[in-house]
Amino acid sequence: MEVPAGRKSIRLEGPILKFFDKPAKTKLLIIDYFGLAHIDKQQQLDLMDIMEGRHGRSSTVITSQLLVANRYDVFGEGTIADTVSDKLVHTSYRIDFKDINLRKKH
Repeated sequence: MEVPAGRKSIRLEGPILKFFDKPAKTKLLIIDYFGLAHIDKQQQLDLMDIMEGRHGRSSTVITSQLLVANRYDVFGEGTIADTVSDKLVHTSYRIDFKDINLRKKH
């Protein structure tokens, strides 16, 4: 994000801090369709901040077709992918539907 000369970045101002307070304080955060697209550097850092703020305090549900081993495809940055994964995977319950098609009519 290009910041015009003489102006502060929105990330240093109050509204963005309030924005990140909400997902940190909510009891249950649901992230649906995670991993459909690569996330840029700032989105990676934002997600890392949110997960660090929630770790051990609140529940997070993430739905994805992405395998945990393929997380680097979304993040691109290994260190941030590992940090976010550590906050999620090691304290999680994982439900793997494998090859089950839930949209298929029986």
